[in-house]
Amino acid sequence: MGGGVPGSASTSGVASTRTEKARDERGWIPAAVAGGVLVLGATVSGAMGLRHGFPFACYPTFHTKAPAEIPALELEAEVGGQLVRWDLAEGASQREWGTLWHLALRPEPSRIARWTAVLRTRHPRLATAGRIRVFRTWRAADPHVSTGILRRELIWE
Repeated sequence: MGGGVPGSASTSGVASTRTEKARDERGWIPAAVAGGVLVLGATVSGAMGLRHGFPFACYPTFHTKAPAEIPALELEAEVGGQLVRWDLAEGASQREWGTLWHLALRPEPSRIARWTAVLRTRHPRLATAGRIRVFRTWRAADPHVSTGILRRELIWE
């Protein structure tokens, strides 16, 4: 058989197995170094409160205490002669949450009008609705305090 001659079937298989094993044993090192750099960068930027740092930024910074109440939006529409209310935050996607949060914090009438026009095209029940009213609602940030609406404020009609 090969008898230890380089390039023979018996020694080449052993050599390639050793090389692959050594490569597999060192394969985690680059990933660990990259992960460590990312964690360290995020930790330092968070500790410094950098909200717009590059390539790392920390948002939210948690430098301020969370509010006791958070805003949300509720839609009220007349559908088929009945008054129907929709909690718009319920079942909202992450993107929709961003829109709702922005509208709740800065309720500009022109933006709410455009937004309700889009809602009419997306939801068949709203397409036939008469008057639509939008309320900013306030809920407890801590769900253990209350799960209901603490107060409502009409922001668009």
